[in-house]
Amino acid sequence: MTNDRAITIDQLGIYLQDQIDILDNLILVAGLRYDTFSFENFQALTDTEISEEGDALTPRIGIVYQPIEPISL
Repeated sequence: MTNDRAITIDQLGIYLQDQIDILDNLILVAGLRYDTFSFENFQALTDTEISEEGDALTPRIGIVYQPIEPISL
């Protein structure tokens, strides 16, 4: 049996986050995640190639409340 196909997958994800103290016990957290990918599938027996690529940008935002120092909600 021979290997009649070649598959290539490339992925990259980058995440950035920052937090800002609004009050002494209230923190704003915001971030962005960027993902990109590419996929190639070559089948030698049928001489066909399938490829796909894409990317996405995903935001994130939240509030952290600290009623006392060791506890975060």
